[in-house]
Amino acid sequence: MHDNTSASVELPSVQAAETQEGPNKPSTPVNRLAKETSPYLLLHKHNPVDWYPWGKEAFDKAAAENKPLFLSIGYSSCYWCHVMERESFSDPKIAKMLNEHFVCIKVDREELPDVDEVYMTAIHLMGLRGGWPLSVFLTPDRKPFFGGTYWPPEDRAGMVGFRTVADRVANAWRDRRKEIDEFSDQVADALRAATTPGKADNVASLQRAIVSQAVDGLTGQFDPDYGGFGYHPSQPQLPKFPQPPKPALLLYHARQADNIEALQVVTKTLDHMARGGIWDHLGGGFHRYSTDRFWHVPHFEKMLYDNALLARVYLRAFEATGEPRYRQVVEAIRTFVAREMTSPEGGFYSALDAESEHEEGKYYVWEKQEIQNLLGQDDYKPFATVYGLDHRPNFEGDRYVLQQFEPIEQSAATLELSPADLVERLGPMRDALLKARDKRPRPLLDTKILTDWNGLMIAALADAYRVLGEDAYRQAAEAAAAFVLDKMRDANGRLLHSFAGDHAKIPGYLADYAFFIDGLLALDQATKEDRWLVEARALTDQMVQLFWDPASGGFYTTSADHDALLVRPKTAEDSVVPSGNSIAVQILVSLAERAGERRYAELAAQTLATFSSRIAAAPSEHPAMIQGLGQLLDAGFSVEQLAGAAMPSDQAVLKADAKLSVDQVQLGNEFHIDIVLDVADGWHVNANPASLEQLIPVTVTLDSPLEIKDVRSEYPKGESFTVEGLNESISVYAGRVAIRSYATPSDDASPGDSTIDVTIRYQACDANRCMPPQTLKLQIPVRVAGNGDMAD
Repeated sequence: MHDNTSASVELPSVQAAETQEGPNKPSTPVNRLAKETSPYLLLHKHNPVDWYPWGKEAFDKAAAENKPLFLSIGYSSCYWCHVMERESFSDPKIAKMLNEHFVCIKVDREELPDVDEVYMTAIHLMGLRGGWPLSVFLTPDRKPFFGGTYWPPEDRAGMVGFRTVADRVANAWRDRRKEIDEFSDQVADALRAATTPGKADNVASLQRAIVSQAVDGLTGQFDPDYGGFGYHPSQPQLPKFPQPPKPALLLYHARQADNIEALQVVTKTLDHMARGGIWDHLGGGFHRYSTDRFWHVPHFEKMLYDNALLARVYLRAFEATGEPRYRQVVEAIRTFVAREMTSPEGGFYSALDAESEHEEGKYYVWEKQEIQNLLGQDDYKPFATVYGLDHRPNFEGDRYVLQQFEPIEQSAATLELSPADLVERLGPMRDALLKARDKRPRPLLDTKILTDWNGLMIAALADAYRVLGEDAYRQAAEAAAAFVLDKMRDANGRLLHSFAGDHAKIPGYLADYAFFIDGLLALDQATKEDRWLVEARALTDQMVQLFWDPASGGFYTTSADHDALLVRPKTAEDSVVPSGNSIAVQILVSLAERAGERRYAELAAQTLATFSSRIAAAPSEHPAMIQGLGQLLDAGFSVEQLAGAAMPSDQAVLKADAKLSVDQVQLGNEFHIDIVLDVADGWHVNANPASLEQLIPVTVTLDSPLEIKDVRSEYPKGESFTVEGLNESISVYAGRVAIRSYATPSDDASPGDSTIDVTIRYQACDANRCMPPQTLKLQIPVRVAGNGDMAD
């Protein structure tokens, strides 16, 4: 119940959460989380626990006081996170003990997915049970040494209580510190090995056959009776997740290889899901997952990413089959998202909670008598036949989760109606029940707007516009894309991850770039407007600059200048959401075809080569990555061909030298530095200014411990170069290039010896490819003349 398949719960708005009755009343004092913007963190601001957000203040306090860190990670749609907040974190006695022995940190996993990824991996490496809430105990330098998930406040029913756990950890910290330090070092080492794969010495062969192997693996996981993946007769009670990357790969393979069996696996899965309780038959949208094999009873939270990914899967099933029922699901998801998950500015909110009035599913379930009273006997009979009210109640308290136990055609035959007439009759009945349901206390809405999840929904809506041709899809996709581009970038044009509380924050992750670029490319394909492709290319080049691993290939989860964790993860495995590397491969292949630039295909191939051993060992666990491989092969490339053409080192392509114009600089007097670039034969760098917005020009910046001002650089005129795939030439530098930079020492600078740092940023290209953007640093010694000295 509390492992990483456990329930999730969602919040309404922060304002709505503030008015809820419960242990955290607004009249009680607030802690540091009151200054945060995450709706999830704000739910904890009245806790007596002395919470800190993730950051330097908490780490410094733990080091200064020699206390372990207690890290609690959750999210607003996590049911058991809410339970632990009510039971333990609102308890003054437990809070007093935590405050005395620990420095306590609260994290929203949706805001800081890298923190969640690292410490969830650590829990698994320690052989412990992971899930949410994720509860981890760390040394002051953030190395994990113990943890788990939900604990009840006190020991009960054979389950250890949180008070007991925390007390034992505090005692171990006092009495067994050396053992804890040694063990935490071992865990940190294991984390590095697990999350940062090095360059593969032996690249596994990635040919078309591995796509078939992945498909075979998925069909082996398939539940032949009820659809879905992961069912095994020895464990029939396991919950069942939709896992959209898996049916997406099967649909790709069904189309590419004309594989009827793969298509049948998908259609059976989608049919059972759309008839089951995991689908909201009144309001539209899918719940998080099913608690049973049959898709009958869900955990009731609704996540933006699930609905985005599933909308795209159902749309592709409609394309493959022409069946109207799949189109109807796509249309209902759009309506649901427009009604409940869209901000006034056009961005998409994150999630809806599973509980209302502290009871999971209460908003969604029905007593039979309620429905009879609302519909009347004449309408109740067909409604009950279709939606399972003639069966025994399937939810606690003799209540029902609405679902269809059979296809609509069978219900119509039972009622002696045509399927079309029955569908027409059911519409007003569902509307009446939805109107009545809307009067109930609503689940909380998490109003965070996340770049990566918005990218997923933009892609789904853009694809739907391309296939279905309805303007509502285009308008919603374009509004969300404009919101991200306008509101979720920093002053340097870099994507930010999260928007809440009227501003965006947190540097973008790989998934933010990859998923949003995928959405832009879908808009480009659907609308044929060049602006989306221009934005996609510019952001892709930025993604390569920020996340690419030039030593080993592949993309890191975080940029090089992101707040550092114990490790810098680089992962490829797909879960319920594709990995950032998987979608990066897909968009790079797409750009290689659309822009006619081989360099994008090379980066895709090198990414696949980096993870090739893992992909070959478990193809079905990398469905989105495998789909990217298939698309690369479809485009006429091969991993071995492209990844084998390794990029030369940046030192081999460009060398630089810098010389100061004087032996000494005088306070207040301008001086200059001559920078000479030598570009290798056959290569060029973009001139400054760049010919196109998405190109990265050569730039020179100066910095110094010596205070300097009025810094500027003069760049020469470039030469014309025609790029394959573009209808215009661009300005580049080739061979030897001279650049002059100027600066003036401030009047109050200190005389004596100092240095000037010269930073050269460039992107080198040859006729077929471009290297990732590079930075070259030079340091020049300088002497600052005193008042009695003469500058040369």
